[in-house]
Amino acid sequence: MEPSNLTLVVSIIVYAAVTYALTEVFRRYRYLGFAFIVGSLCTFPLWAENRDTWFEWAKIFSVLVPMVVVSLMRIAVYEKKQGPFWEIFKKPWTLWFLFFILALNITEASIHDWQLGNPWNALSGFCLVLTIPFVGKFWRVEDKTCGDLIVDFPLGWCFLYTTWNAAFLFGCIPDEFAGGLAILIACELYSVFGRHDLYIMGRIYTLAIFVVQLGLTDVFPFMDSSAWANPELATWWGIINLVLSVAYVFWYNWQMYTGGCDTKFRHPASAPQGVFTDKERQQSIGGFWSHLYFHRA
Repeated sequence: MEPSNLTLVVSIIVYAAVTYALTEVFRRYRYLGFAFIVGSLCTFPLWAENRDTWFEWAKIFSVLVPMVVVSLMRIAVYEKKQGPFWEIFKKPWTLWFLFFILALNITEASIHDWQLGNPWNALSGFCLVLTIPFVGKFWRVEDKTCGDLIVDFPLGWCFLYTTWNAAFLFGCIPDEFAGGLAILIACELYSVFGRHDLYIMGRIYTLAIFVVQLGLTDVFPFMDSSAWANPELATWWGIINLVLSVAYVFWYNWQMYTGGCDTKFRHPASAPQGVFTDKERQQSIGGFWSHLYFHRA
């Protein structure tokens, strides 16, 4: 029996809230996050009941294995660990590794989108790949709050990634659309609450939670959104995404050319010293929403 629309909407809201809460726990408490990832990898013998092909298994591993690197990197940098092992995770290769994993995952989905007949959304995905901020300047692990992985994604990129990925799920994997939309909403909350620099933290943890859930239980019956499948709507959604993405590409390159990226991509709370004034930084970390992320002056 297919779930009603009301059931799906309520499920999306609840799932988004739960994954957001768990992400905050894993973000704040590095060792709990690390234990979750290691524990999730140990459940692989159970995936066979719900994941039918090697590709689906590879997809789960492609999310969880990079998360091991993220966890060790956060611990090494924040706690200033010493020794040959920990020095490995303080080097630039870790950030470049994550950069290419993100680009590869978007490219992989875009190719799949193209093969299934939505070249418009696929091209939107390729635009996202072309506008991922570079590692040397815009990626880092901070050591003042809890070892967050900071990536200076502008608000526009975060929004476009959310709507592109949602359209991809809607057109290519409609039964998983509701769950996928929920975790996209959860990580978009970081942008909504004024911390677009934490968007990647939200994305990687919510996605890890989702793929492990799929491996262990498959799609929850009350979140099976197959009935929402609509190829025509998926096509139009992809066209709208492409129009917005092309406009964003021009804006992105203009900011890179003029140097506007130095401030417009970054958040004052996590920007390198000298980018914003002390007053701008203090204003950015004041107020109710900022206290959710417990920044220290």
